[in-house]
Amino acid sequence: MAAGGNPQLQYYLGMVLLRSGDAPAAQQALASAVRTADARGLVFKGLEDARTALARLANPAAPTAGGAFPL
Repeated sequence: MAAGGNPQLQYYLGMVLLRSGDAPAAQQALASAVRTADARGLVFKGLEDARTALARLANPAAPTAGGAFPL
């Protein structure tokens, strides 16, 4: 995947996939974004949203304060 080296692009891809209903692909892209950012010591706009979305994907039955996934 071309965006594989860019965690912010992976984040945007993951959020688009999530909104389109492809949770498995979204989880893969978001995990890649977080993993790459952590490995490189990077911070980007949306990093915390990516972590939140991953946590919700891991436990979809958990109640959410804001309702839908952030975008």
